[in-house]
Amino acid sequence: MSDSLERRIAILEDIEAIKQLKLRYLYACDMRDSAGVLECFTKTDCLIDAGFIGRFEQAKDFVAVFESMTQSPSHLDQHYGIGPEISITDETHARGRWRIHFQLFDSEKGVAQFMGGYYEDKYRKENGEWKILESVYTISTNLMMKKDSAGLLEAVELGGLHAIATDIE
Repeated sequence: MSDSLERRIAILEDIEAIKQLKLRYLYACDMRDSAGVLECFTKTDCLIDAGFIGRFEQAKDFVAVFESMTQSPSHLDQHYGIGPEISITDETHARGRWRIHFQLFDSEKGVAQFMGGYYEDKYRKENGEWKILESVYTISTNLMMKKDSAGLLEAVELGGLHAIATDIE
């Protein structure tokens, strides 16, 4: 084995730190914690491609849109990141791919949405801490439902790979 035991342990610790970072990000999204979301990204050179939400080169710009989307108390969502594949490319850079399951409930609009997709991420270690440098989200499945006049949910959009979510008023 060419890598020392210390290096192999450091790689495992870095992988775990990146997992914790991504899960902190997803939890901050669920809790509408804008500062927590912002803290997960690099301060410079950031790219966030959130699909139909937009593409951002500054985390603060993404957070502004995030805040506008989640300001209603009736808007509740949950992000589930699963199946991480993380590789450390050098001591300060890494790549990762995550499967994501997302669900949104908006009681005011009578909407439920269930999405599946994946993130392709790049990470950079800054001052000893891993941060998200680049995050690209791709939708693979999307089911949007809305309450009908009888109060039952009916599908209003069902899509496969690269489906675009519909804005329902």
